[in-house]
Amino acid sequence: MQALILGATGAIGRTVAAELARSTEVERLWLAGRNQARLEWLLDVLSGDPSRISAHAFDLHDGALRDRRFRELSPDLVISCAGPARQLELPCARAAVEVGASWLSSANDHVAAESIPALDAPAVAAGVTVVSGCGLSPGLTNLLVALAAQELDEVEEIEVATTRSARDPAGQAALAQLLIGLSGPAPSIADGRRISEPGPKASHLVYFPEPVGWVETFAGASPEITTLVSRWPGLRLLRWRVGLVEKPAMDALRLLAGGPWATRFANWGPAASRALQQALSAWPSAGPAWSAARVDVRGQADGRPRSVSLGVVDHLVNLTALPLVAAASELAAGRTEPGVRAPERAFEPKSLLARIGRRGVRIARLEPYLV
Repeated sequence: MQALILGATGAIGRTVAAELARSTEVERLWLAGRNQARLEWLLDVLSGDPSRISAHAFDLHDGALRDRRFRELSPDLVISCAGPARQLELPCARAAVEVGASWLSSANDHVAAESIPALDAPAVAAGVTVVSGCGLSPGLTNLLVALAAQELDEVEEIEVATTRSARDPAGQAALAQLLIGLSGPAPSIADGRRISEPGPKASHLVYFPEPVGWVETFAGASPEITTLVSRWPGLRLLRWRVGLVEKPAMDALRLLAGGPWATRFANWGPAASRALQQALSAWPSAGPAWSAARVDVRGQADGRPRSVSLGVVDHLVNLTALPLVAAASELAAGRTEPGVRAPERAFEPKSLLARIGRRGVRIARLEPYLV
């Protein structure tokens, strides 16, 4: 594997870089970011062979420079931990495909997800795979849904919920993207029809694996609404919800999301992300600084109604970075078909989740206690 990591100096990018630097599957590793000093610090921390691991500072918003760097390095896999995805995902993924590289990212923007299928034909022609969104959500959530669906003969309803802590150190960019996801109508499927719910209005309590427990969640926009319905087109219900462990912080975020400046603020970059996290994490909380996801998949099995509920809990950096690392190994091994593929189509869910589990992220089966 000859891999280029974009956004390598962020919390997620650093973890992906550290994992791949130790991997014997990686022949060459390039680390990319905007800050040369931070890149040099990361190289020093990794203490890798300079002939195998090197750093390159450039701005992904500079299309001409980005494309030139991609051509010069000629990776076979580009892993993006950079954002904002709404601005960068499509042009960067296209640039990767044009140099014959597969694309893997942590993108979690629903608008970007709807534009990525335009790369399917070019990716097939180039013999490369594009997996846009393979972190926590989308990513782990898609794989959990696919794993649960294997226990059903027919899938009728899917509900996805995620939660994170405003105090999670890896959550700066995630909070900014969450603000974007909450700032407009929330797409969903109800009674077999695609509808738009009115943003973060009505709350719904969701139980996540301990130590997170019960969290108040709200409807939002996420790529799962696009990718899961293409896998199971006959769904009667499909919904994505999100909440913060800290309820006062979530209330403040909802108020901010309702303002006309929400998207603009979220696109201001790292400085705005840091300011948002500092403001929200200042709220007192008795909850743990953990992130979690839960999926509820309902349908028919052996002619009877059945529901399968699965969940994961860990720190956000692990829930986002480890799926990317596992997926990178699968792509490098050539076990995926070329073209644009959602995680649940690109990878065999049980195999990839087992690989992630060996790094400490375990799946929990959540079942009601009937009395």
